Amino acid sequence: MGSDLPAAPAISVRPAHPHERVALRAAAWRNLPKWVWEMETLRVAVTGRREMLLGCAWEISFAGTVHAGAAVSLESRLAAAAMETLIVSFHPHASEPMQWDEWVEVADPKLDWLQSAGFRIEERMMAYEISYSEAGAERLLRGYARAAARGLEPRFTWSGLDEAALPQVRAVTVREGLTTAGQFDFHYFRGELDLANSVVAWVDDRLAGFMVLTTFREEPEVLLMVVEPEFRSSGLGALMIREMFLRKSIFTPEQVQKVVFCGNPEKNPGSRHLCLRFGGIERQARVRMILPPLSSPS
Repeated sequence: MGSDLPAAPAISVRPAHPHERVALRAAAWRNLPKWVWEMETLRVAVTGRREMLLGCAWEISFAGTVHAGAAVSLESRLAAAAMETLIVSFHPHASEPMQWDEWVEVADPKLDWLQSAGFRIEERMMAYEISYSEAGAERLLRGYARAAARGLEPRFTWSGLDEAALPQVRAVTVREGLTTAGQFDFHYFRGELDLANSVVAWVDDRLAGFMVLTTFREEPEVLLMVVEPEFRSSGLGALMIREMFLRKSIFTPEQVQKVVFCGNPEKNPGSRHLCLRFGGIERQARVRMILPPLSSPS
């Protein structure tokens, strides 16, 4: 007798039905936007005669860019197969490129699936992981001393990424070439910016620097960091790291063991220098993927 394994359940992708939109509105899957259930382009991955819901995919045009994304229920043993099926269901548009709406970890199987579907790597992001023991103590104290020697430390005031800080921080990140206005707005639109724990430094009501944290991880992760030119070499970078640890420890002290800085070192070499100076270990972390339009030259 043969010992063939049973075939894997078939997974199909189709437009979402109303009851599935209701279910997705209440779902808490990773990378599932709160607004996705309203999208006209929403399609779902289902399996079995009862069409059990496994995941969904969507496309949205935002600030002139088509963003694509997918999310699956990690409780299903078919989660990986559902994600792969959803990814290969995307097709290029006639004239507009399609950007995958999350940075993809280099070790994530999604990277291979996206490339198989025709997506290409558009940008690479490096990561610098700094433990609290290395970033705390002596190095932070030296930064504090430099700021105090320049008479700056007592003048620094701190805020989160509140309504007063948000437009100024957005303008600086665009000016520095760290992101486009559309990309920044999309992070905000999706709720991916940690508004309360991000750190914004002010001197006499002028923006001096900031560290914008994301909601991607439980540990602090810095997506954008800038020190304005007149405050560089002042110790402000060290003070922002210290303030970030203080803010996070108020809410989740057991999680403040390390901080991860992510960014493109070509766009922001100053942040890379600061991270390495504080013991950060550099590694390739993520890539941004894009699906060229049909009109793109081969």
